[in-house]
Amino acid sequence: MDYSAPPFPPQAPQLDEGRRTWTLSRYADVQAALREPAFCQASPKGAKTYVAGAPDHVQLRAGAQADVDQLSTKQSHGVMVDSARALLNRVAGGGPVNLLAEVIEPWATNVILSLGLADWALADPGLRDRLILINHGLFLKRDKDPGWWVRRIFGENLTTSVCKWRRKKAEACVEAYIANGQITVTKPTYLGATQTLPSFLAKAWLALLEHPDQLARLRSEPQLMACAVEELMRYAGVVHTLYRRATEDVVLGGVTIAKDDLIVLKIESANRDPRKFDSPDQLNITRRPLGNLGLGTGAHACAGAALVRIGAALITATFLAADPVLDPGAKIKWTGDSSVRWPLVVPATIKRQ
Repeated sequence: MDYSAPPFPPQAPQLDEGRRTWTLSRYADVQAALREPAFCQASPKGAKTYVAGAPDHVQLRAGAQADVDQLSTKQSHGVMVDSARALLNRVAGGGPVNLLAEVIEPWATNVILSLGLADWALADPGLRDRLILINHGLFLKRDKDPGWWVRRIFGENLTTSVCKWRRKKAEACVEAYIANGQITVTKPTYLGATQTLPSFLAKAWLALLEHPDQLARLRSEPQLMACAVEELMRYAGVVHTLYRRATEDVVLGGVTIAKDDLIVLKIESANRDPRKFDSPDQLNITRRPLGNLGLGTGAHACAGAALVRIGAALITATFLAADPVLDPGAKIKWTGDSSVRWPLVVPATIKRQ
């Protein structure tokens, strides 16, 4: 899969009869599906995950909201900005750096260490290094793809199984830290802060670096930041596809989706639908927010959406002040899976301290 490829044009609902799978890509259809209470969250293979209103779903969202409240204080904002400024100062004035690996990911880990851990855990000098390893292990699509010789010797299935095993091991480590009180945020918040937010920042910053006119205007007009974050979620959102399972028959987009059908929601396509957005393939930080679907909507909207918006606005302002420039000679490396996509390598030079 070409993770740098643009989304395909929005079209009418499509049914794969053999698999009983619907693909929705028009904005109106995807938005309606995200808000449909009869559609529960599902994995790419169709297994049901959360049902809106179920006790586990209510508990998850309540915990995530409590974490967002904790991370939304003025003191927390100061920690985020100070950490970002220190990391950018460390790489300023030198050659090109990978913004994801050298700024964004360490920043996310620092935020969790400073804001989401019990006081007694902060004295552990090795905790930061262990969390960095855990964060890489959670989504191994961040790592370089195995060489062709690895796949040839061990086969595709074994290579995939090893990646899944490593990810489960990393998840178990996070759950253990939460259980014994070393990490005081919920698992969804931890994943949002160390996975979703960094992935979005990498893609959003790359979009700004590739559009220097937009970058310069946002730097000179910081009052546009709130609109810019929404536009970047629309234009450069990390989630390209979401999945739902119908719990009853539903008429949507002029078709009848039967109970137990799988629904594939093309978020990127919906966010580039010309019926909803003028010049949808153009990045325009002055665009009036019109309800982008980058973090979902309805009962299953991203529980950490507020955290992503707050973090993105704060650290992006600090990033722009450092006068970043995209390295024109470097190749962008992309990564992802059946749901998400982002640049693994964002090469840039930081000019100012």
